[in-house]
Amino acid sequence: MFCLTVCYSIVGARLTASDTSISLHLLPGTYSSATSPQLLHNLLTSSSASLSPSTGFENASKSFNPTDLPFELELSPGITIYDGLLYSGQSLYGGFPDKPPPDQKSSQKDITLGSLAISQNVFIVIGGSSDSDDRVVVWNSIPDIRQLPSSASLPASSSSSSTATLRIIDVGSSTCNPQCSGNSICSPTTGRCVCAPGFTGTSCESCSPGLFGPTCQACPDGCDQCDEGISGSGICLKKTVTGKPGDCGCVNGQCGSNGQCACNAGWKDGDDGRKCSKCQDGFFLTSTGDCQVCQLGCSRCADTSGTCVQCNAGFAIDTADNTKCNLVRKPTSTGQQCPDGSFSNGDTCAACASDCETCTGATSNDCATCASGRFKLNGNCVTTNSDGTCVGATGMIANNIKSECDACPSKCTSCAYSSFSVASTINQSQCTGCLPGFFLSQGKCVESCPAGTFLSPQDNLNCIPCDSSCGTCIDSADFCLTCSTAGRLASDGKCVSSCPSDTFPSNSTSCGTCHGDCASCSGPQFNQCTSCPPNRPVLKDGRCLSTCAKGEFFDKTSSSCTGCDSNCETCSASGPDKCLSCTSGEVLRSGKCVKTEGGCQTLAGFGVCLEELVITVGQNHTTNATTPAQPKPSISGIADPTVVRVENKLEGWQIALMVLGVVFILCILIILWRWRARRKRKERTQAWAARRKVLGNMPWWKRMFASRWRDRSSRMEKEGRLPQYRDEVSRSTRADSTVDGFIDAYADARSSRSDVGSRSLFSEVTGSRRKAPEPRVPVRSSVSTVATSQKSWRISETEAARYARSIREQPGPAAGEESLSGLPPFLATEPFERNPFRRRT
Repeated sequence: MFCLTVCYSIVGARLTASDTSISLHLLPGTYSSATSPQLLHNLLTSSSASLSPSTGFENASKSFNPTDLPFELELSPGITIYDGLLYSGQSLYGGFPDKPPPDQKSSQKDITLGSLAISQNVFIVIGGSSDSDDRVVVWNSIPDIRQLPSSASLPASSSSSSTATLRIIDVGSSTCNPQCSGNSICSPTTGRCVCAPGFTGTSCESCSPGLFGPTCQACPDGCDQCDEGISGSGICLKKTVTGKPGDCGCVNGQCGSNGQCACNAGWKDGDDGRKCSKCQDGFFLTSTGDCQVCQLGCSRCADTSGTCVQCNAGFAIDTADNTKCNLVRKPTSTGQQCPDGSFSNGDTCAACASDCETCTGATSNDCATCASGRFKLNGNCVTTNSDGTCVGATGMIANNIKSECDACPSKCTSCAYSSFSVASTINQSQCTGCLPGFFLSQGKCVESCPAGTFLSPQDNLNCIPCDSSCGTCIDSADFCLTCSTAGRLASDGKCVSSCPSDTFPSNSTSCGTCHGDCASCSGPQFNQCTSCPPNRPVLKDGRCLSTCAKGEFFDKTSSSCTGCDSNCETCSASGPDKCLSCTSGEVLRSGKCVKTEGGCQTLAGFGVCLEELVITVGQNHTTNATTPAQPKPSISGIADPTVVRVENKLEGWQIALMVLGVVFILCILIILWRWRARRKRKERTQAWAARRKVLGNMPWWKRMFASRWRDRSSRMEKEGRLPQYRDEVSRSTRADSTVDGFIDAYADARSSRSDVGSRSLFSEVTGSRRKAPEPRVPVRSSVSTVATSQKSWRISETEAARYARSIREQPGPAAGEESLSGLPPFLATEPFERNPFRRRT
């Protein structure tokens, strides 16, 4: 469809060519090289043809190529608004958004227009006032805004004004299946959902890992793990810990700022290369994974049991307790034993240092056991603080039983007694500091706080008990994750008897948040909705959708989709006066679909008669008045049907098919040629057999039923098939051979001299085919003469020939007489000395 010279409408594109002064305005549609009339065909196929697109048709003009027809002239995905009726006046194109808007309200716009063009598979949602839930879905273009039906969402009809104001609240596409969630937008070009940042899934229904909530926002800072997912609360479940032992390869130690591992007291690097994984000498590994000090005087002891393996110098294993080593006291030179607090110094006993209870020398470093209130540490006797920690050592605590400084548990950086005295035992000590990643709970370092406690947000170390109403809590004692009372559910930190409308019971202990598409739900997924919000009112198969199908409208009374009236293609409500667009051949008038007088051809998808888009000669499109008739322009080709010149150009696949056909025919010819050659060879073989009288003179029908005449001769039985080789014929008839066969082998016929397959003396004796022709050298003699067609040869008669001739002249053996040893008669009946074939040389 096209216009000549002047078009009232500006939809489509103008077609021009440099080799003609005529230009055509093409309306939306499909154009090919066969499109009539001839004038349009000539312009479309002209090598200099070009398109000048109207607003919104730029993509179609870019794809136009005169050598690559047909092409589709259609509006690019999006909408074009016009300030005049029937798609006239100033225009503005709004392309389809390439990503979802950050906020639904931010995408709402009030637009004043006279007509509106909507691309295929695109719809717009028109709303009323900002505080109203009324909405109308428009699927097709609107040629005259005044003809829309009246509703709360649509402007009232007014004949005095050619424009109206619409509130466009959403733009969407119907090409995606399944439909996209509210966190995405459907691309009309690819038919796939384009997700908002942070969303994932086929319909963009889920949050990417590490994100939570209806908007898929990031977990809080300083959090390794939070309550993530589309229905997650974002509460931090595991905070980020810096300097964890594993960061620098430590097992029981702390990572320094330089990345080095500093082992806890009693630990050293293991033999397997792991840092701080083995107990130092003088310590042993307990069943709980801690390092404890060996008994006094023991330098090495066994893991788990603590049995002393090696004692210090001057000590010996205690026979009653193999975990201990006792001091071996040296007597004086006179044999006198020294008392406690003294040591042998030659012939007398000398006093120990004040730090020592027993000793081996006069200094404090020579103490074997320490005095009361002091404890052995690295060979010295040290005092303790009021909490029982050893002075001058980190992570060491007094052990009253061993009188030594012992190591704190493996995951503790420090430990102490709540009330230290001489009666305190080592199991009463408690950790006061933990390695990074461990938390303090009831004097022990644990990897996570036990149920009923939460990590203190002040020090990120101590586990604090929850409120009595909470089963579990976080961040504060009264922010419940679960409730301690049966039947109560945790919702937003509080214990409630039933979940709010936008949540659902989760695991019978708490309330989970519904998907953002739902107003209420039975689960966290986007297809588990039980009711829908105003911006997605259509509930279908558990999903909340923004629109009904084309040809339906959303009935707020029944909260369901209802089909439009039969007179409407699309509508805003029930009834024949609520149409938004009409089927082909009808136009919209005040919300009704009517046929024009005399009928008209409508432009598909635009809802307007073609004659309404064109300025008729002598008509004023503004006043619709008719001036005196003016002569119509005379343009050749305007009424001529298109004549398409078809050029028989072969496509690539056609050429390939032809080549394959030729190859196939050649193969058939080769097969027929080989078949014919075999048939000719068979005929030559039969002719040769007939000349040699191998098959006899029986007719074909006798040869077919040769088994009926088996009593005639054994030769007839063997002639039921054609021989493959002449040697085979010779072997098959060897029993009936006569001297004639041998004479024939020495015949001087030219055809047999070069015939390898002919009978010969070699083949008769060995039964094998000859490898070369039988040599026959003519001897000049007058004994015999062989005549040929060109000359005569005189062949000397050999002794064998003379003998064969004499035998041939004699009568043969009597009927029924067999030759001796299966040999020919002349070999079996003649005297040995006369037979040249058997004569010894």
